[in-house]
Amino acid sequence: PRYLCYWSLGLTVVAMIILNGGTGMTMLAIALLLFIFLRAKMLSRIGGTTGDTTGAMIEILETGLLVSVYLIKSNNLS
Repeated sequence: PRYLCYWSLGLTVVAMIILNGGTGMTMLAIALLLFIFLRAKMLSRIGGTTGDTTGAMIEILETGLLVSVYLIKSNNLS
C-alpha cells in the first residue's frame, strides 16, 4: 500500500537527520534537487518515466550524493 511507502520515506528522513545531522540534511536537499532536475529532464525528453529511467535515476542520485558528501567532508563545510 502507498501509505507504507510514505512511512518508509518519513522514517528514512528522520533517521538521516538524527544519524548525520547537518550532513544528512544537506544530502536530503541535494537528493531532492537532483530528483527534481532528472524528473523534469525525463518528462521533457520522453514524456514520462520507465523502469529503465528510474533505475538510471537511482544510480545518478547515489553517485551525486557520494560525490557531494566527499566534497563536503573534504572541505569541512559541515
